[in-house]
This record gives sequence, C-alpha cells and structure tokens, in this order.
Amino acid sequence: MVNIASGPPDPPTHAVRAEALTVVRGPRTVLRGLDFTVPRGRVTGLLGPSGCGKSTLMRAIVGTQAKVGGT
Repeated sequence: MVNIASGPPDPPTHAVRAEALTVVRGPRTVLRGLDFTVPRGRVTGLLGPSGCGKSTLMRAIVGTQAKVGGT
C-alpha cells in the first residue's frame, strides 16, 4: 500500500469571477450578461463616466445589490 500525502488544493488564480452577471433595478436591466475575471494579487481599477454602472457593479460583486443573476 502506498500512501501519498497531498497538500491543500491550489487557490484559484482569480479574486473575482463573473459569468453572465445581470442586474435589474426597477423595470430596467442596468447590467446585462457581463463576463469578467479580476486576477488575484493585482490592483484593478474601475473607471467610467457618471451613471455608467460602476457602483452597481461593485454592489453586485460584494452582494449588497438586489436582483442579481448569473454566477
């Protein structure tokens, strides 16, 4: 009998991953079908004009946005 010890699994290479992320606010779909990955251990910026959905995206990522779909 051979017993090979295996260590813990490797951590994922991403800090955040979204597939088909969709956010609905009231009657409007404000983010639709977003797919993205944020690499682990990197500084990542989120830039855009006023009203383009930056805060909505951040709320969806941290789980404080209602009516979010996708994984």
